[in-house]
Amino acid sequence: MKRFLLLSVALTLPGCSRDVADDQTRAIHSAINQLRRGDPSVRWEAVESLGKIGSPAVPARRNSMNGKNVVVRREAARALERIGREAKPALPELMEALRDHDAVLRIAAARAILEIGPGAAEAGLSLVDALNDQNDHVRQIAAMALGRIGTPAIAAVPDLIKLLRDESASVRCGAALALGRFGSGAGEAVPVLIELLAKRDEPARRWALAALAELGPAAKDAVPQLIAAVEDADDPLREKAMDALGRIGPAAAAAVPTLIRALSDPDAPPIADTVQQLGEIDESDLDRALDIVR
Repeated sequence: MKRFLLLSVALTLPGCSRDVADDQTRAIHSAINQLRRGDPSVRWEAVESLGKIGSPAVPARRNSMNGKNVVVRREAARALERIGREAKPALPELMEALRDHDAVLRIAAARAILEIGPGAAEAGLSLVDALNDQNDHVRQIAAMALGRIGTPAIAAVPDLIKLLRDESASVRCGAALALGRFGSGAGEAVPVLIELLAKRDEPARRWALAALAELGPAAKDAVPQLIAAVEDADDPLREKAMDALGRIGPAAAAAVPTLIRALSDPDAPPIADTVQQLGEIDESDLDRALDIVR
């Protein structure tokens, strides 16, 4: 561990007399050798070291991804995850790893693509295929990665909508989160998101509400269900339902009476939040709201 920390410090000290490129090369080779060892703690230190080195470590990690040792390939993918956006050149190897028979490697590859973010657009089709993976974690992370890519992956919206009915709660949550990132472009997801609101699965409902809020005016068909959530004093997600109504805007005008009543409800979300939502729906109702607050 100390060896890796010293290498990292040496690479960043101003005025360091050693050649930085040579130091990086030695650090990369040292970490690669550590990846080949059987001790998990040593491999983990190597992953952390490569992540700190950043983009100079990507070519070596790409080579490791093409090897036959699945343990080394897993750790290489984890190192690429820590490198993040600068790991984009390794997308071909990560896309190939998404089809590997080893589930742990597929998860690691999906996570690395997720961390590359919008720059991973070329992995769109591979991620859509991964939405059908037998492993729950792969499906969830692939969905989130598509959402992180954003508009270039908008063709994946129908596939993500299907995942809203997945048997795994974590996958449903991942799909809802991803759809929210597409904003109004995922308007066709509203009917299924409404279905989720009727379930007792609180995490899925939470992400469904977050997605509806991100969809904005395109989520207008969900206004009745959102009003019902606000009116239910026992609903732990009332505040999120109110936020979604505010983000829908004038199309949520039917919610104004409910929001105004909430101002005098001691169990309702904070008054300031309620007033804000009213202002987003119809500014003419702010005077009525302020009179109640006073």
